[in-house]
Amino acid sequence: MTDYQPGVLESPKPLDIPSFLDSIGVELIEAKVSPDQSIFGEIVFKTTTIEIFDEQNMPQPLEVSKGTIVVDPSIKDFRNQGSYNNTVVHEIVHWLLHKNYQECRMITESGSNTTFVDNPSIDSNYWTQNDWMEWHANSIAPRLLMPKKTTKDKVNQLMTDYSLKFSSDKKTNMFEQIIDDLAEFFQVSRLATKI
Repeated sequence: MTDYQPGVLESPKPLDIPSFLDSIGVELIEAKVSPDQSIFGEIVFKTTTIEIFDEQNMPQPLEVSKGTIVVDPSIKDFRNQGSYNNTVVHEIVHWLLHKNYQECRMITESGSNTTFVDNPSIDSNYWTQNDWMEWHANSIAPRLLMPKKTTKDKVNQLMTDYSLKFSSDKKTNMFEQIIDDLAEFFQVSRLATKI
């Protein structure tokens, strides 16, 4: 983050995702990536045609340039804005960390994919290279959205603010309020905040 948005490491503030995308040269488009909303996003490593789905869940071809993230906008409706933001940053992690691997793979393996479609759950005793890359993106994205130091600073500020407003028998309510406030402040999901 020091190369792109060092301010988020210095004082509590939400990640400016559009600015982050611009600084790394990645474009964001919204389109339904799967007919059943099982896939939230995809990153394109080489200009190609991908399949998206219209309102009737009919597949449609879409020409997409290298360095494009495609995110299903309905995430905001059936989950929340925080999940949408996490999906975008998740795809950014794939671009920053896995682009070279994917480009080498496309050169050396005939018929290899030009996109990376996220697998929402890794369920296996043997992890493939894609499983490990998915784990990287799942682990790093929330940490980019909520850097450790500045998140602690924001938690301390909220704890100080609320410790006078909540009586000792309402501390559970206070912690729930802090979680809600952090999720709203950093523009992440409530679950990401709890974790």
